[in-house]
Amino acid sequence: MAAAGAGIPFIACLRSGVRRLGDFDPRHVAAVIETFPDLPTAVDRLDRS
Repeated sequence: MAAAGAGIPFIACLRSGVRRLGDFDPRHVAAVIETFPDLPTAVDRLDRS
């Protein structure tokens, strides 16, 4: 939520398995990735939207 308040899109990485997608409020998640190497693709998609 702090990221959204600062105008920074929040990208959730589920790699560790500690958190699941359902743990996050979908209003505050701009993108979801499974592994850290997926980050550049997620950022590119956000830049295009």
